[in-house]
Amino acid sequence: MSPVSLLLLCGLLPGVLCQRDPFSWLYGPRGQAVAALQADRTGGDCPAECDCPPTFPVAMYCDNRGLSSMPFIPERIKYLYLQHNHISAIPDAAMTNASNLVWLMMHHNQLRSDAIGKERFTPSRLSGILERYWALGAGPGCPHPEPSMSPVSLLLLCGLLPGVLCQRDPFSWLYGPRGQAVAALQADRTGGDCPAECDCPPTFPVAMYCDNRGLSSMPFIPERIKYLYLQHNHISAIPDAAMTNASNLVWLMMHHNQLRSDAIGKEAFQKLAALDRLYLQHNNLSSVPPSLPRSLRDLRLDHNAIDKVVAADFEGMDNLTVLYLQHNHISDMSSALKGLSSLTLLDISGNQLTKVPESLPAQLHQLYIESNAIATVPEGFLGGLSQLQFVRLSHNRLTDTGIPPNAFNVSGLVELDLSHNRLERIPIVSTTLQHLYLQANSIKEFTLGSFCSVVDISNFSKLRTLRLDGNEISRVDIPSESSMCLRQANEINV
Repeated sequence: MSPVSLLLLCGLLPGVLCQRDPFSWLYGPRGQAVAALQADRTGGDCPAECDCPPTFPVAMYCDNRGLSSMPFIPERIKYLYLQHNHISAIPDAAMTNASNLVWLMMHHNQLRSDAIGKERFTPSRLSGILERYWALGAGPGCPHPEPSMSPVSLLLLCGLLPGVLCQRDPFSWLYGPRGQAVAALQADRTGGDCPAECDCPPTFPVAMYCDNRGLSSMPFIPERIKYLYLQHNHISAIPDAAMTNASNLVWLMMHHNQLRSDAIGKEAFQKLAALDRLYLQHNNLSSVPPSLPRSLRDLRLDHNAIDKVVAADFEGMDNLTVLYLQHNHISDMSSALKGLSSLTLLDISGNQLTKVPESLPAQLHQLYIESNAIATVPEGFLGGLSQLQFVRLSHNRLTDTGIPPNAFNVSGLVELDLSHNRLERIPIVSTTLQHLYLQANSIKEFTLGSFCSVVDISNFSKLRTLRLDGNEISRVDIPSESSMCLRQANEINV
């Protein structure tokens, strides 16, 4: 068999002839944005239990869905993937609307011969490929083609029902000991083979998917790999040697593992000079890993057990724009964020902080510090943050005395959340603020001056949402002139 023929077999029939569908990265758990667009715009809705990618509208992916019966098939569908389910029957009516089918993948199901309709399959464009398959030989124990059998019937008999009608899987020659040429399609031609426990789609050769594989240690990483998915495993350590060959990595996803700080080599990340995203959330880390690449833009360390963050942890990380540290045990950050000149999003909620971190980055756009133990905020702490639009300080211990005058009276702020604190008065806010959340405090008075210093036809607040429910005031406490000041508010909850 020539290499070209082999490539045609595995490229044209990925779901049947290859070990995995090379397009699965588009519509599986890693392609939620694509899978979300389910509506069929030309021939009926895509069934809720399946995926119909807009980038490949004539395909319908229903594989690995736990189906026990045939789904509805829109008329436009040419490529139907139903493998790895529990389907036992194909009634005559199942294919009524499927006259355009070219590929039908139903291997690894529970189909019975007596439960398959006799008149529902007609010859399709698969005939040439099936003839080529039989020319290669199906092997002993599997029925050979009869002249009267349609190509799809053959596919059902010898491709889709290996466990029922054949003594062995007729496609095993493609990926067994005698199929090394096909297995080589997964080989990296520039930096080593794809590990057996992972997937390296030929359509996306720079990605390696090892997520949800039950791994307890790091796999071998071919040099070409840029996008490495290792999330949802049981990996507890990253030795220095694990990344020796991974100098081209751009994304490294290792969230939801069992990583420990003392099991991460001091030089484990040192060679990853191009790394852009590092996801280490939901692990067992007690400190920020050492020698993080300065190229990082997105760093996620939330839901760990980190208790201390110092400036050295982020030294030289001028490119970092997103930093997630929420739900750790951090009690003090001092000036750890001082050098992060590009940081736009900081989430340190759900920690044990008693004060706002010093030297907040000037480019900050979103600041989330809710669910800590902060009782006071420094005077002018938002003054130098001209890009800041969202501040969340809910579920802290803020009091009126802990908020300096005009601390939140800064232009540019769009949303301010001070709910679930200990405030008795409404703090002064900017007239440009659009959303203010003050619910579940102890506010006793509605002070219109907190929103408008002057009330007339040309001076008014841009506030659209105001939450005051769960306080000690009611609607009768709202002065009548508030309609002039809060003229743009479409939601005031008291």
